[in-house]
Amino acid sequence: MEKARVYTQSEEWVRTVFYTLKRDFTAEEYDQFRKQHRHDLLGMPSARELEVEFGSLEKAKKAAKVLWPSKPKTEPKIYIKWHADACLDALSKYQTDNGKWITAKEYDQWRRENQLDLPDSVTIRARFGHWHTAVKKAGLRSRAVREQSWTKQEVLQFIKQAAEKYGDDMTINDYNAWRLTQPIYSAPPYKYMLTYFESWREAKIAAGLSGGLRRSSRSSYTQSEIIDALRYAYRQLGGHLTQERYEKWRREVIDDASNDIKRLPSLAACHRTLPSWKETVQQIHTEFIKGR
Repeated sequence: MEKARVYTQSEEWVRTVFYTLKRDFTAEEYDQFRKQHRHDLLGMPSARELEVEFGSLEKAKKAAKVLWPSKPKTEPKIYIKWHADACLDALSKYQTDNGKWITAKEYDQWRRENQLDLPDSVTIRARFGHWHTAVKKAGLRSRAVREQSWTKQEVLQFIKQAAEKYGDDMTINDYNAWRLTQPIYSAPPYKYMLTYFESWREAKIAAGLSGGLRRSSRSSYTQSEIIDALRYAYRQLGGHLTQERYEKWRREVIDDASNDIKRLPSLAACHRTLPSWKETVQQIHTEFIKGR
């Protein structure tokens, strides 16, 4: 059996955009796609992060084997090789080995580990338009679909759990920062709460918390202090500074007894103090490129 081409996680994201759009794309189009699908494609790097990792977006496309000529005459063989029925057969094979619950990440990991000549999740998405559509047609169930459904009482319970850390004055940004520390898809996003409540204030009151706004004295970090912390995180993470990676790195540093760092600004503090997370990271990246 032919061994499947093994792609890195970043290359898989490039392939996802390429085969979904079915054409070449610019950095702006890549980021627009990432923004539109941010709830489905968790952990997807920005175009800027790809440039840091590969040197340029074009080099990232080349590494992912999706760099077409300016006017391609035919589709790439890797795409037309797998038809819809073959994709469904691949998902059924996964079911035989692992059961009915499935995510794109789990499927690709299983395919790589067993070196199977089967379509990857990028191709399956391209064939059916959406991962969940393919999973449903194959008679499976997506773990994301299963876990992205919560009752009103479950939503209130998650709000209370987050409030144990941030208190009654918890903001939406606080909750989102806490949610990033939980297992993927376990806690509902704020937008899902609007299924039951008219506003964040109403959801907090229903959970037995104060509906008021956070007092401005809550954060003890200045903007310059937070930017300095993010510069340090940027270097430590090799330029891959996303909100999720920062919060995970921050907790690991604080919990590490071998260093003297006991406090770092939380993601919530960054959102409260900085004008924009994206603009701040871009500023730090520019400084890094200039060798500041």
